[in-house]
Amino acid sequence: MKVLVDTHVFLWAMRLVPGLKPRIARQLERADVELWLSVISLWEIRLKLDAGKLELSGALDWGIDGFLQGADRLLPMSRAHALVALPDPPLTKDPFDRLLLAQCEAEGMKLLTVDKHLLSHRLAVRIA
Repeated sequence: MKVLVDTHVFLWAMRLVPGLKPRIARQLERADVELWLSVISLWEIRLKLDAGKLELSGALDWGIDGFLQGADRLLPMSRAHALVALPDPPLTKDPFDRLLLAQCEAEGMKLLTVDKHLLSHRLAVRIA
């Protein structure tokens, strides 16, 4: 299964912010899951860093490299992603969350998240 990780899941997974719980770590290590990271998440992180709304415990480049582990699983934003219409808009108005869901819709992926505003969406995968 191809899974796009939500921004906060990426930050937890790479221990760039505290909060990684054992159940999240287990989900990230499943052999049947192919994890992807979106450039949209990187842009969201950059904006939050610049606004002083986020502090990282390590270098973002290190976190990206560690997450990807040499695999080319960094999902760029494409025209198709920008133009996809979600037939069932999420409860959130957050543009980053909406773009991540649009990418999932276009790419046949699920979004790995713990965000309560996204969990009820058909494209969201609850962390076991």
